[in-house]
Amino acid sequence: MEILFIDNHIIIVYKPQNISINGKGGLKENLIEVLKAKNIKSSYLENINQLDTVAGGLVLFALTSKAKDRLKEQIDEQKFECRYLAVVVGENEKKNDFLSYYVHFDKNNKMQHIPQSTSNAFKINMQWKLLEHKQKISLVECTSQGQYEQEERFVLSESKMPIFGDALFGGDVLAKNTNTALWLVEIKLNHPITNKIMSFRMYPPIDKKPWLYLSAEKFLKI
Repeated sequence: MEILFIDNHIIIVYKPQNISINGKGGLKENLIEVLKAKNIKSSYLENINQLDTVAGGLVLFALTSKAKDRLKEQIDEQKFECRYLAVVVGENEKKNDFLSYYVHFDKNNKMQHIPQSTSNAFKINMQWKLLEHKQKISLVECTSQGQYEQEERFVLSESKMPIFGDALFGGDVLAKNTNTALWLVEIKLNHPITNKIMSFRMYPPIDKKPWLYLSAEKFLKI
């Protein structure tokens, strides 16, 4: 865990894989407890975006309720942007696409496509672009304005490109019990108090499998 930025209103943190944000799922170690142990002055600490335990990258926390409300407004107004890199299984002939779905989380916390008229449905929008393909895997860039990283996992599986290692969405066909190759590499937002445009980056472990099989480093500054 690494703190990239902190002031009186927000904190940007690098979350490694296999650590949860809030301790759900029975894991003892979680980001919130780690941050509290670092004596963060604010007693208020709420994550704005969600990264499942299996994913790595950036997490934004609000340190006040005012900051939280304004950041949630940015998400609703699609002014909050997340850029992901993922290694996926297979290749889509379209090379890039913009997709919208109405979804919900089922009882197992898995995102599912449902009719718009369903009471708990919410809309997700995502742009993906195929960057590179080698043999059975591809490198994909995803951009969304949503707060859930599972949007990327869901949309890519719907596009017949499940993320490498993602057992929840069928991406573990090439390797079992391996890390899910999904990384939140960049967050763009307006500071909730000053309105200053801010951008933060954290790159994936390109020296580890399956990243090392592709040329991720040449796409990181895009």
